[in-house]
Amino acid sequence: DANTAVCVQPDYCPFWWDDCGDDRRRRSVGACVNADECSDSNGGCSAHATCTDTVGSFACQCLAGYLGDGITCIRCDSASACKAQVSFSATIATSRVEFEFGGGQQRYAAAVASAARVTPIDVQIGEPSQIDFTSRRRSLLETAVVVPTIVTTDATEAPSLVSTLAARLSEALQKEGLRFLRVASVEVGAAGSSQDDQGDD
Repeated sequence: DANTAVCVQPDYCPFWWDDCGDDRRRRSVGACVNADECSDSNGGCSAHATCTDTVGSFACQCLAGYLGDGITCIRCDSASACKAQVSFSATIATSRVEFEFGGGQQRYAAAVASAARVTPIDVQIGEPSQIDFTSRRRSLLETAVVVPTIVTTDATEAPSLVSTLAARLSEALQKEGLRFLRVASVEVGAAGSSQDDQGDD
């Protein structure tokens, strides 16, 4: 096929010989060869990770002294002591008064702890801000609060939490009787370290 065959006479080969697949390129002699993703910006891997090229793909692995999925790597001394902080802003369909004085903040904290699979003490909630928005579903002006949140978790769990944060929060908040709208400004950093000590921003 076009991924493995060599066109002996490129000037006479049909146009479909140029189709070498997503991770391949065509040489002038007509052969499809592997493209080295790692040669460009370390393949998208963390600056604290190695990028290993494979045929049609690549793999990222954090360097010694770092933990993560290779895309996000957190600096730490040991796996048992390595903690990461996942910070984000969650938007919840409720008023600020209800959130702060009607039990919404406690229910939100419980939902975040459940979604992140951490104890409530590992959840820090900042000062919420109220916004008004027009609901597409209800075509009404509604009120919501944007809640800055920081979750401290194991560095090995941080990449998984980031990739599934919205789905986990939506489910956990629904159980607490709160309507989740969206999550934004998600960042990962090393817990208890200065900016210079962090792996990836």
